[in-house]
Amino acid sequence: MTTHTDLHPLARSYLDRLADAARVLPPEDARELVADITDHLAQALPVTAGEAEARTALDRLGTPQELVTAAGGPVPTPAGRARTSYGWLALAMLVGAELLFVIWFVAVPMWLAGLVLLSLSAWSAREKLLGLLVLGTGFPVVLLTTAYASFAAYECTGGAQETVVQADGTATTTTLDATCSSLGAVPPAWLQAVFIALALAYLALQAWTVWRLSRQR
Repeated sequence: MTTHTDLHPLARSYLDRLADAARVLPPEDARELVADITDHLAQALPVTAGEAEARTALDRLGTPQELVTAAGGPVPTPAGRARTSYGWLALAMLVGAELLFVIWFVAVPMWLAGLVLLSLSAWSAREKLLGLLVLGTGFPVVLLTTAYASFAAYECTGGAQETVVQADGTATTTTLDATCSSLGAVPPAWLQAVFIALALAYLALQAWTVWRLSRQR
């Protein structure tokens, strides 16, 4: 196994910068990237190489950040442009909107703000899309789920007119009060099972998304 001490000094410095830049990758991917580049430099750049030769070999390889980006890391922010880190704040607001959905005047602005912060974050396009499709849709899904679960049909009786003939032959007409009762609108058992399975699958997908994004940071 090639070690840093077997490499050219400039190669060792390059690998240190690569290891630092690769922290944005999942640990296994970062280790694999550093190991591959270490083996490559051990063959392409002898310890006895001159400084000019070493710099030429490293220039051909590209910068550490470019290698990390090619391995699936986030695209670097252009120089001179402030890097914003709204990603986790955006996801926290999106999930919070789901938990506070019954408080409309809080949940709706929180959900909208989360979408805006997600779009402005320094996360990669893939991470933003994942957050939007899974966590960004959580608030509408919760509302639709609640509306479906609370749906009920009502049956109303009364409201008709009743005529009563008195003993003296006079007739009195009165209007009966309408009485409504909930039927519950309970769906069949198989539909309830499908609905519960879909809800659990969506929650599992959200949990997986948060876990996946946490590995990217």
